[in-house]
Amino acid sequence: MNEDLITFVQNEKQNPFDIQLCGISYCDGTYMINRQNSWLWCMEYVIEGKGYVTVDDVSFTAEKGDIYILPAGRNQYYYSDTENPWTKIWFNITGDLIEKIIESYKLNNVFHVKGLDLLYLFEEFLENSKNAISYEEAIKFGSQTFLKIIQEIYDYTSYENPIKNIAGIFKNKIDRITDFNISFDSLIDEMYCTKSHIIREFKKEYQITPYNYLLKKKLAAAKIMLESTGLSITEISYLLGFNDCHYFSNFFKKRTGISPVNYRKKS
Repeated sequence: MNEDLITFVQNEKQNPFDIQLCGISYCDGTYMINRQNSWLWCMEYVIEGKGYVTVDDVSFTAEKGDIYILPAGRNQYYYSDTENPWTKIWFNITGDLIEKIIESYKLNNVFHVKGLDLLYLFEEFLENSKNAISYEEAIKFGSQTFLKIIQEIYDYTSYENPIKNIAGIFKNKIDRITDFNISFDSLIDEMYCTKSHIIREFKKEYQITPYNYLLKKKLAAAKIMLESTGLSITEISYLLGFNDCHYFSNFFKKRTGISPVNYRKKS
């Protein structure tokens, strides 16, 4: 097994939030951790592969795209699948603040979160930890990112939250897009279920196909760029994933009844 680890020289005082260790593990079939009455919290996101986790008497399989939370004071036992071992990004933390936040969000018994794509936040945690100029700065930014992750998990697991179904999860993924050059098929591939199933469930839930919903988001972004930036039509078409500015112009005019150039002048 190989690991990229980030370690810290900590102060003697105990902080409300402390980072013990964080990193990325490239597991093999022999990977196994067993902590009895663990003194630390462990939060992990599975990038690839699968493995098996037990928290006290609760057991589950954690696969690509899953998050698992291992609370302090519990028995933590987890190991990688021998044929399809984990690659995972994680952090180990301690402090009174963690338990208080978990209790406030009523996540005390949430150990396994399936299909919530928070890789970017785990990467943010590692990046801030790596680039921090001091341990105090690392825990400052680390605690902020931890709170973001908990808020996302709370929203995702809340009974009132509409994104618990596959259509809602995919809509949420589209709503979060910052790079419109990503292809529709690439978004589908990240969902770990069939394209036809996603399209069927999405249309049933929102009365529009997911592809047309993505186009609506692109159209809205195009209007903002035309109204508030000096980007050329070619540049805007490229940023929105249209390789041909003429195709983009035809798309825009068909949807709005006006060309991008005239829309900008009117705005």
